[in-house]
Amino acid sequence: MRPSGVAKAFSLAETILACFVLITATLVSASLYDVALNHSARIDKRYRGAQAAERRLEEIRSWSVSQHGTNGSLTFDQGWEAFHGVTIDDPEETSYSVTSTIEPFNLYSPSSEFELANFAAMEDENVPEGVTERRVLPASAYRVIVLATWGPSAAEQVTTTTVLTDPCRRLGWDPANAEDAIQLTYSTGSAPPGSLTPEASFTVDADVKDIHGQLVKNPVVQWYLDNDRTGSGTIETTPNLPTRATFINQVTIERDPTTSSDDLVISVPGEVRLVARVKMGGLEVVKATPPIQLLGTP
Repeated sequence: MRPSGVAKAFSLAETILACFVLITATLVSASLYDVALNHSARIDKRYRGAQAAERRLEEIRSWSVSQHGTNGSLTFDQGWEAFHGVTIDDPEETSYSVTSTIEPFNLYSPSSEFELANFAAMEDENVPEGVTERRVLPASAYRVIVLATWGPSAAEQVTTTTVLTDPCRRLGWDPANAEDAIQLTYSTGSAPPGSLTPEASFTVDADVKDIHGQLVKNPVVQWYLDNDRTGSGTIETTPNLPTRATFINQVTIERDPTTSSDDLVISVPGEVRLVARVKMGGLEVVKATPPIQLLGTP
């Protein structure tokens, strides 16, 4: 049995040790609690910053739908200067500044490879050799970058980025007068030539507009010859500019695919009409040139 004095000494040491452990644990807990509070505050500020950026982004998106969509007064490439490089205070969190940057964003047509082909025959040899151009849609999308800041350091900011595309817009034309949606302009002036000599050509552009007169950007225009006419010729287009076509008064005939003989190029006399076709919003629109007389090879 230990003396009572020794027992008391050990009890005092144990008490001191227990107090030291308790104090250390309290200090560690307080430190961790402070770290947790600071981390929670940082997360809350970033969350509020993300909300401020999202509110500004939604404002820009709604503006684009109303101004660029059906019944809007602007084409898709207009009006962005009202937001580009502009800094405002968030209306709900006034301690947050929000800056928006808007820049063009090139989209590529998902049908680029198909647009290289001549669908009249669907033959591999109708794909132009060496043509690798992808159709760019330069006026169909803008990148919007919104930066929300609440302090001077890089840790006190959050960035939201998205791509806005041209809103769906109805042409608004009645099928009875839908051909007015397409306006043809010619390289020869206000009208196509009345006649074409052998191997002569002209170029025509098709502008597509809605019923309010707004230009429709990046339409896909198909060009073909009116089957009711007696003439024939060659239509040349490029995938990246489908709104333009060049008609040439010549026809290429392959003499003999099994030999190396040159193809025969001739001009066939007759009458032709070049037709532009657009389909948007379920409405098919066609516009034809006036009849053109083709002179044949002498």
